[in-house]
Amino acid sequence: MVHFIKDVRDAFNESALPFILAGPGMKGFQDKNGGKGAICEAQKKAADRPELNESTAYVESRHFAPK
Repeated sequence: MVHFIKDVRDAFNESALPFILAGPGMKGFQDKNGGKGAICEAQKKAADRPELNESTAYVESRHFAPK
C-alpha cells in the first residue's frame, strides 16, 4: 500500500495527496486468524508510516459489520 500511495502521488505530482485507508470490515473483529484482520493491521501500519502519516489516515470499518 505504501508503494501504491507513493506511485499515485508521483503520477499526479502531488507529494501530499491525501489518502484514507478503510479497513475491510465484512467479518467484523471476529476474523483474527489472518484474512481481513491481517489486511486491516497492515493498512493501519501503512497509514502510520512517518513519510505518509501527515496526509494518510486509516479508518476502522469493522464496527459496521453485520452481527
